[in-house]
Amino acid sequence: MSNTFHTKVRYFFIFALLVAFAIPGAAYAAPTPSAPMYVSFDGAGSVPGVTGFADDDILRFDGTNWALYFDGSDVGLGSGQDITAFAFLDSDNALMVFDETVIINAVEYTSNDIVLFHADSWMPQTLGSFSLFMDGPTVGLDTSADRIDALSILPDGSLLISTTGNPAVPGVTALEADILKFTPTTPGNYTAGTWELYFDASDVSLGETADEDVTALDVVNSVFHLATLGAFNVGTVSGENEDIFTCTATSTGDNTVCGYDAALYFDGSSHVTPLTGDGQIALDAFSLDRVTGLPLTVSGITAANKVYNGTTTAIINTGSATLNGVQGLDDVTLVTTGATGAFVNANVGTGKTVQISGLTLSGADAGKYTLTQPTTTADITKAPLT
Repeated sequence: MSNTFHTKVRYFFIFALLVAFAIPGAAYAAPTPSAPMYVSFDGAGSVPGVTGFADDDILRFDGTNWALYFDGSDVGLGSGQDITAFAFLDSDNALMVFDETVIINAVEYTSNDIVLFHADSWMPQTLGSFSLFMDGPTVGLDTSADRIDALSILPDGSLLISTTGNPAVPGVTALEADILKFTPTTPGNYTAGTWELYFDASDVSLGETADEDVTALDVVNSVFHLATLGAFNVGTVSGENEDIFTCTATSTGDNTVCGYDAALYFDGSSHVTPLTGDGQIALDAFSLDRVTGLPLTVSGITAANKVYNGTTTAIINTGSATLNGVQGLDDVTLVTTGATGAFVNANVGTGKTVQISGLTLSGADAGKYTLTQPTTTADITKAPLT
């Protein structure tokens, strides 16, 4: 670990500094210092500035400079315990999948499971702990074909997953190049949920050969960033399993429509040198940096009915206010002390909208989010005359 790196990942789950137009061949920016990429490879190799990384490491690349970001050996991972998929929840937490069963601190994780790594530090020394985030068999990932080999997370907390074989999960059957979406029944609780087909590879001429199995992915806005098991050729762009290409979607699901960018997002052959093997090292997993601005909403605030008095002032009750949309273990708290409410107008009526204002956020991770001020309803009744 000759490179020291202190910058933390800002998640997420989720607007990008990279912007693309939803048409085929649109220019799309590669990693930059303000929008870096995090990547893991399937073997040992070197890049400029980092010699001898392993398949259980994660590197950071800003378009020019490389740095070791996660050192698997620091936290008990051994040779061959390959990180086959990962996604950052926030600056301190990452989801990971391993390509074989691993035992960490006497806990067994299979390649059907998603593991949470909570970092106390990333570099210069990686410190932290592992725990089970999603038990694959519990949600239907229960066969060898359902082993996870690609993972991303959407702003609403839904997971995007591709598998090593043709998956069959509750309500959905798909092919290995397809991408499934898992939406938890209760936000933040991944023990139950629903599955749907999110990206039908056959609709966009992908997966026509075994080499075109999607093995790494990330989605930013409507742009799918993809890597494959082997060589791919989708007409406008072609490459190898060390490259990343993009497809900007105008429709997802059973009718997937997207336009491929003619340029590679990342050309692995121009950066990475294997330490052993045939001169090529496959890209196993990657995740793109996110900027601040993840949306949060508030529920549970009520307003009292009142008798008409010519004003719009509303009395509100924030005792049951709930903050929705916080990612992972982020430290974000809703502050209600300055909250006020106002009817949209002073007229008599039932079910009138009351606009809440003055809610704020606190906590170490509050700066990652934007808060939408909620509304509620209440009545204004007629004033009695004497």
